[in-house]
Amino acid sequence: MNNYLNVDEIRQLLNRSAGQLPPKTLARLSAAREQALLRHAPESTSSGWMDNRRRMAAAFATVLVTVSLFGGIAYYWQQQDDVDLAILTDEMPVDVYAN
Repeated sequence: MNNYLNVDEIRQLLNRSAGQLPPKTLARLSAAREQALLRHAPESTSSGWMDNRRRMAAAFATVLVTVSLFGGIAYYWQQQDDVDLAILTDEMPVDVYAN
């Protein structure tokens, strides 16, 4: 089965089919299309660019906070492992046990 859609053939088929619709239906379809285009029209090109820039900055900040958090946790666990290893190998000074 061929799932390839030829856009030109679909457009021609829709244009031919639209000729069979009553004029009242065509007018309503045209009005609905215009409303949809107005609703989804970009306000300006610069606002879209700024929105994209803000999203990228937010994503970068999220990644930075996540990496910092995991780095801090890994550093803390490494320090705990070093203390545990020093206790187990008797390399820990006696003063540590007193405090």
